[in-house]
Amino acid sequence: MSRRTSLARLADHLDTLGRQNDEQSARAVAVRAAMRILGADVAVLIDPTGDVDVVGRSSDNLGRMTEARAGDDTVDVPGEGPRPAVVAIVRGHDDGDLRLLVARVKGEPFDKDDQAVVDCLAAGLGMALRQFHLVALPNERQRVVDHIARVQRAIANGEPLQEIFDTVTEAARDLLDTELASLHLAQVGLLRFVAESMSPADVTRGFHPPHLNRGIGYAAYRLGRLVRTDDYPSESYAMPRLAQIGARSAMSAPVRNAGEIVGSLAVISFVPGHRFSSAQEQMLLMFADQVSVALTDTKVREAAEQALTDPVTGLPSRLVLLDQLEKALARNEEFDVLFVDLDGFKAVNDTKGHAAGDLVLREIADRLGQCVRSTDSVVRFGGDEFAVLIRDVSLEALYRIGRTMLEMIRRPCVVHGEEIKVGASIGAAGRDPAARDAEGLLRRADTAMYRAKRGGGNQMVIFTRGMRIDV
Repeated sequence: MSRRTSLARLADHLDTLGRQNDEQSARAVAVRAAMRILGADVAVLIDPTGDVDVVGRSSDNLGRMTEARAGDDTVDVPGEGPRPAVVAIVRGHDDGDLRLLVARVKGEPFDKDDQAVVDCLAAGLGMALRQFHLVALPNERQRVVDHIARVQRAIANGEPLQEIFDTVTEAARDLLDTELASLHLAQVGLLRFVAESMSPADVTRGFHPPHLNRGIGYAAYRLGRLVRTDDYPSESYAMPRLAQIGARSAMSAPVRNAGEIVGSLAVISFVPGHRFSSAQEQMLLMFADQVSVALTDTKVREAAEQALTDPVTGLPSRLVLLDQLEKALARNEEFDVLFVDLDGFKAVNDTKGHAAGDLVLREIADRLGQCVRSTDSVVRFGGDEFAVLIRDVSLEALYRIGRTMLEMIRRPCVVHGEEIKVGASIGAAGRDPAARDAEGLLRRADTAMYRAKRGGGNQMVIFTRGMRIDV
């Protein structure tokens, strides 16, 4: 599954989590989502006592997973033994934190992007669980649901972070019936304002310090837990200016990103005698969770975008090509794949340096783009290799495109006033019933490319089944 597809599924599952009607359904959705998005074999949700709460498995062949035991970073799969797992903490349960562990019996190890996905799911599950703790306010249930849905839609739609922050502070102030809500994120050990909602608009009368090194928001950030007071002026962390203008009660909850505390969300009431309830504590924690989900979701999106774009040439990456090939195969489209390997490029890096080599790669990428139509795709496959997806052309047209590419690549590249010449070997493979997946097609194109290279380079060879003998 491509990262783009994984990202879309993550947004869908986060939305689904927020629409569950009970805790057990939400937990089951999170476990299934973790398995599907990461292509995992096992996912286990551990309750605060250390017992297995929810288990997911991809196959009945994995044994009786209800007997699985989970360690700190492993899942003991019956018949398979301990398997490394990616782990995330789920906050939002009355009795303590849950742990979500996801493991593969075989296959590639998890990476930091996989961890970010699981962190995002865990934060989403924690937020969903908090919703079920708000039954103490039955008359407010619809307001709570409406506010949750409003913020969750903004996150699922990938709206800009600042807009999500503004939505969260506005919703927190309104739902908790306070006059001030503010969101702070850490910067070099201090907190800075990133969003604020006030009613009336001049309640703080220009009180906007660039950074916070005290206050209830700073206390929650440093302590890593919810902080609440019904007598703000008497607290050691109280900010004199806020106390002077009438702050009476306040709450603040820590904001996390991938498990690390990175800020706080605070609400303050200026009404004498105002007191917060335990249900309102859960509401604030829920809104802090939404900020955490937004931050983690953005991290996942940024990582996905980086994975989809080659930083040297700006071309799409190999992952994009695989995604396009899979879709073209599913739709029974007619297409050809060209595998382009530069000849003589290693000498450029060895004699001119990698900076010059990068300039040559960018120039070649631009030239390849000039050889195809807007409906075709050019990607950097890695190193000095490119791949091109050509849609619905005749064999004669394919040869013509290949010849044009070879001619364009042979033209000298001028780098810092010096001419640098490289060549290319191109292998081509068309849609073939025997190639049932994208990787199979690429192997055929790669095989044809090596035939072209062994033949002296500067040519294009189209794959035929007889070439398998030479692989």
